[in-house]
Amino acid sequence: MPGLDGYEVTQLIRDPSSTIQDHSVPIIALTADAFPETRQRALAAGMDDFITKPLEQDALFQAICRNLKTTFTEPDLFLDNAPPELLQVASHQLFQIDYLASTVENNQALLIQLLSMFLTTTPIEFDKLRQAAKESDLVSITAISHKFKGTFGILGMQSIANDLAELQKLANVSCKELEIEALVMLVCTKYEKAKTEVSKELIRLQS
Repeated sequence: MPGLDGYEVTQLIRDPSSTIQDHSVPIIALTADAFPETRQRALAAGMDDFITKPLEQDALFQAICRNLKTTFTEPDLFLDNAPPELLQVASHQLFQIDYLASTVENNQALLIQLLSMFLTTTPIEFDKLRQAAKESDLVSITAISHKFKGTFGILGMQSIANDLAELQKLANVSCKELEIEALVMLVCTKYEKAKTEVSKELIRLQS
């Protein structure tokens, strides 16, 4: 808004005497200033969250999920109803076939075997992860994240591997339930997209 900085705009929105219709609308600070004092000032002004530049899509996704207080259901249902900002996060390529091909020295038979195993074994485990998230079962979330972070890294899905590593760390801090729920949603959304990409590559290799 002309003549007002982000802090002043936030205070205006939060002021119950102002003409703003929704005083509780979520506000996320985005700044290149990562100092703790800046974060404290933003939160004191009434902002709900704080992320820093350079902007990472995953960080934005998680912040939006936290502040929308989205309840995780199923990835397909989530994708059908997600705001455009969240869908954009999952729009980039997740599975890098060239990375895996170089790892196995372009052995096509082995590639087909690995991708087939991925498609047959991971759905069951991710169903367990979804259920664990619904039940706030941190032990199971930790175990599944630990089990599969290496697998996704080997297969060339480093973004998901990194998220699983972060999820494993968060699950050890029980007070961060909203962050865990948001990250499980992100991981499962990415997983569904990666599974589709793997299926397409497998069909191509088998043709």
